[in-house]
Amino acid sequence: MCNGHYLIERIGPDGRYLYVNDAWCVRHGYSREEALALRIWDVDKSTAEDEWHAKWTRRKELGLAGESVWHRTKDGEVFPAQVEVLHMNVEGQDCDFFLLRDITEHEAPRSRPRFTRHVGNDTQDAVLCIDRNSRVVFVSDAVSSQLGYSREELLTFDIYDIYPETPRPWEIHWRRLAGIGSLTYATFGRRKDGTEFPVEVSVNYIEHNHQGYILVFPHTVMESEQAEREHRQLVNELRDGVFVIDSTGRFIMVNECVVQALGYPEHELLSMKVHDIDIHLSAEEIRELIRRNQRGETLLFETAHKTRDGSVLPVEIKSSTIFYRGEPATLAVARGLRERKQAEQDLRDEILRRRILINGSSDGIVVLDPQGRVREVNRQFAHMLGYSTEEVMGLRIWDWDVTYGKEELLNILDALDDKGDRCKSLFRTKDGSTIEVETSANAPVIGGEKHVFLVCRDVTQRNRMERAIIEEKERLSLLNTVAVTMSHCLTASDVLRTGIRLACKTTGHDGAIIRAISPEGRSRTMASAGLTQQERAQLAKLMPRAEMLKRFTKGQASIRFGESEIAQGRSLSEPTFANALLVPLVGRGETLGALCLATRKKRPSTVKQDV
Repeated sequence: MCNGHYLIERIGPDGRYLYVNDAWCVRHGYSREEALALRIWDVDKSTAEDEWHAKWTRRKELGLAGESVWHRTKDGEVFPAQVEVLHMNVEGQDCDFFLLRDITEHEAPRSRPRFTRHVGNDTQDAVLCIDRNSRVVFVSDAVSSQLGYSREELLTFDIYDIYPETPRPWEIHWRRLAGIGSLTYATFGRRKDGTEFPVEVSVNYIEHNHQGYILVFPHTVMESEQAEREHRQLVNELRDGVFVIDSTGRFIMVNECVVQALGYPEHELLSMKVHDIDIHLSAEEIRELIRRNQRGETLLFETAHKTRDGSVLPVEIKSSTIFYRGEPATLAVARGLRERKQAEQDLRDEILRRRILINGSSDGIVVLDPQGRVREVNRQFAHMLGYSTEEVMGLRIWDWDVTYGKEELLNILDALDDKGDRCKSLFRTKDGSTIEVETSANAPVIGGEKHVFLVCRDVTQRNRMERAIIEEKERLSLLNTVAVTMSHCLTASDVLRTGIRLACKTTGHDGAIIRAISPEGRSRTMASAGLTQQERAQLAKLMPRAEMLKRFTKGQASIRFGESEIAQGRSLSEPTFANALLVPLVGRGETLGALCLATRKKRPSTVKQDV
């Protein structure tokens, strides 16, 4: 158990190490005695002290678990490992048995940054290149000026001659850098005159011609402070909130936007953890998200943050793993969703209001595309045509508008603009009948696309009423003219001739007849003009019988006149005769008979008048 490729550790319920194998000691840089004095959160950066008990309980229930972790060595190196955990009882004591596999070489290609700058003798930056044996193989003039050595002298040095505090042994440090790709840490440099100065070193691992090298970019503290100030200023100018979070979920950096949005002072936020402000995610869920980030995932999700005054801010979070001050951390960028959510709600409310207005309209409303297809329709339009709204959505304008043909309708739609137009149309309903419609149309361009809006009103009943009113006025005018003229006639013959003449003159017809009807239903022609004998005989057959005439004069019935119903005192059309007027004659409550006055339209040939 002490040998092999696996790093083996056994942990007790209090998090203390109970056993580690030799491979574990070599990789972590501790002796076994030093290791047994540690607790797991001293080594495992993925485990916080306050979450150990929850993990222990969960593993005790499951028995076996697997996950990815980050371990810290004695000299500060951080490396990724894949771990299998088995909860077991050894010598009467519960413990977690860990089998770790170092996956540095597997993770390095994903985390290693690309070094694309050409490093030459004319670079203005301070740059050194170190080989696997810690020897300087390249140095820029800026480093020579900084240290006071010539380039030739520096090429005989190793890294420890320049930066004495570089972690030792070099082989372990090399492996660490090769695994994580880049690292930034503070140290000091030693000049030729023996003076020392503080410096921040950024190192990057690169490969050239299948050989590994370490590029060192030394920055004096003044340069580093200036760079950090510029970086912080840039981050503070962002309109999004920026958090940097350690593996336990604690904030280690926030920008000004976060401070203003949440209402906490910066120093107070840096003492808090994510679950202190997140109202949807538990501490365990947050740690799981951080572990997923550490495995290389970039996450995008929505949640909500609680401000200092208790209000809630909906946010969209994008998180990923970065190295911050030489350590792996989670970068979370929070974009406020309050304005977007409010805008979305306002839009939904506006759509609902407009839908209520459209569906509540007594007019039919339909929206078409330039090809005549239905884009939107209200219930009244569908009801007007006798369809359901779903059925109308499958129609085109020429399926109901029979005023014009398909091509004419398309030309009309093409010519329409946002100035609008009005017209009268004839629509065909689902059952094949037609209705008269007044249409108001306009065609605005919305989102770069033309929309044709039609507001349609069914005027069939209104037009029928208007025509009936016109006919009634004409009838009353005829009766009045007849009555006034006949009142000046001296004899019955004058009355009859005047009636015939006025009937033809008033109606513009060339034929007329007056028939008298007795109470028994017998009738005879009193006078006629412009009618043939056959037409007079046809009218005689249409005269009502006695019983029907009696009921008619009392207003109890209408009399069938050819294909038309004749109500009392009404003038209606009949196939042969253009107008037929039936006037009851009543005296002392008794039916004395009736007079029938009928006219016919002009014919091409002239018929001899017979009075």
